[in-house]
Amino acid sequence: MPLEVVILAAGEGKRMRSHLPKVLHRLAGKPIVEHVQEVAATLNPAKMHLVIQPQQRAHFSRLCSQNHSNFVPQEEQLGTAHAVAQAIPQIDDDATVLVLCGDAPLVRSRTLQACAKRASETVALVSALVDDPSGFGRILRADNGAVNGIVEHRDATEDQLTIREINSGIIGAPKELLARLLPEVQAENEQREYYLTDLIGLASSKGLPIECVVAEDAEEALGINDRVQLADVERRMQRRRANDLLLQGVGMADPARLDIRGSLKAGRDCYLDVNVVFEGDVVLGSDVQIGPGCVIKDCEIADSAIVKAHSVLENANVGRRCEIGPYARIRPGSVLEQDVRVGNFVEVKAAQLGEGTKAGHLAYIGDAELGTNVNVGAGAITCNFDGKDKHRTVIGDDVFVGTNCTLVAPLKVENSAFLAAGSTITKDVEGDALAVGRTRQRIIKNWRSSSRRKR
Repeated sequence: MPLEVVILAAGEGKRMRSHLPKVLHRLAGKPIVEHVQEVAATLNPAKMHLVIQPQQRAHFSRLCSQNHSNFVPQEEQLGTAHAVAQAIPQIDDDATVLVLCGDAPLVRSRTLQACAKRASETVALVSALVDDPSGFGRILRADNGAVNGIVEHRDATEDQLTIREINSGIIGAPKELLARLLPEVQAENEQREYYLTDLIGLASSKGLPIECVVAEDAEEALGINDRVQLADVERRMQRRRANDLLLQGVGMADPARLDIRGSLKAGRDCYLDVNVVFEGDVVLGSDVQIGPGCVIKDCEIADSAIVKAHSVLENANVGRRCEIGPYARIRPGSVLEQDVRVGNFVEVKAAQLGEGTKAGHLAYIGDAELGTNVNVGAGAITCNFDGKDKHRTVIGDDVFVGTNCTLVAPLKVENSAFLAAGSTITKDVEGDALAVGRTRQRIIKNWRSSSRRKR
């Protein structure tokens, strides 16, 4: 039977104190609901349906990159059973349906797989055992242990409130069975809403067996309703990712002070210091060292590279044994070949630095191509923008760029040229030449004493 997934995402942001729909608030660098979509996608469903409020579609289309889901409008907010009913006409008749909550991003793939498998012939759900079940629906079981219902916290009796097994909100069933049971759900509760959880009691009353998957980790059942819970789930997700990296052979100073806002792949014996932030898609080779306070976005960093403290790298390719920082900035489109050294307060933008090239400190290299073993002195800059267009600077191998040189693009400096400190270079420089672009020095004797007399 094909599997189709329905994700309930029609909640508002009232408890978030926000105009943004709740499930579009960012968690680990992307909207909450995208995490749910991603874990659901590991099951290879034939279709994925996202139930939303019609007026929110623009928000979802703009902020949610996983737009391969089919949007299902829920005109009136009449409860979870009503939400699923809106999707039923768009689901194939022979499909198994798995219903997920768009605000519960910690559920694991293996838990969903187990539930989907058991839901192919009857109703199945996911539960969890927690120490504090406050606020959650409770799983009701018969004397023989069979599940026979779910009661919401606000509707539970005192005895039922002592139950520690909670409902995760994940339910699965064949489409045909869902379509048959949903019209029988009644809004007989304090909220006057149609609860999807009432399907369990209905199915049990008809003699249908209820399959239950108890999650291995209770945090899989955690949903997000306000910013306090969002912050809590953020740290749980980050710690989960840190643990995965530790088990893969990545070292870190403090797993609690690591933020991965995207994806990170790392080789063995990498080391991550405190307060490192990874954004987008980042790939680290083996033996890479990242210093404290670094921000790295959409980069590939090869084996044995070192990124020192408080450096920022974005959309860059860093070669083997490169050394960057501290306090360096590598901007988009930059390629650093192996053994490049970019030191403190150096900015590189849309530039290629050849093997062994060094810019030790206080330099700007933008829209440029540098060959091998180039030395860039302190205060040197490429003037790449004329107020209208960007221009490139091309520097050959073994070139020495002296301190405080200003290279006005478009410009070409050939192999082994030497640019004298303090020069403004506006014309191409041939190989092995010395270029000096300074004004003649003048010395006016006794200037200071004469200027004082005038004052």
